[in-house]
Amino acid sequence: MASSWRLWTRDGRGHGVDGSRSGLRFNLNDAGSNWYDVGWAPYMRELEGLAISMNADLKPSPLRPTGVGQYSDVIVTDFRTAYQLSTSCRVTAPRGFEWNEETGSFNRQARAGAVLFPAVPIVQNKNQLVWANIDFMKDVVYGFIAQIMVPANS
Repeated sequence: MASSWRLWTRDGRGHGVDGSRSGLRFNLNDAGSNWYDVGWAPYMRELEGLAISMNADLKPSPLRPTGVGQYSDVIVTDFRTAYQLSTSCRVTAPRGFEWNEETGSFNRQARAGAVLFPAVPIVQNKNQLVWANIDFMKDVVYGFIAQIMVPANS
């Protein structure tokens, strides 16, 4: 994976005129000390065999601002990988959205009787669910429910 994306303007001959000195970060508060904090970047080649599918739904209603102290449920279903995978994982909500950090606010099952999601995340930067180390089994369908506060300006 490339280290990060940068934005530059160029003149008609392709010479740099102005641009960003550092990569574009996911969040302004990211320190950039971890490889995944340096920003958006394309992979240098196709990641063979990697197929992650995920469906998400925001309840009770999409993009309706929640009242002070009220959270909406984000229901993630059909999360699966094409092969056994041991990795880190991050789910980033748009800026201004805030995941609930309270103990017990993350449900490791999206449906009764479903396989438990492998681990509970930590919340970073208020809008990121982060798993530093997580193991997924090949073709196992996972899901979870996490609570999020929708900003008033959404």
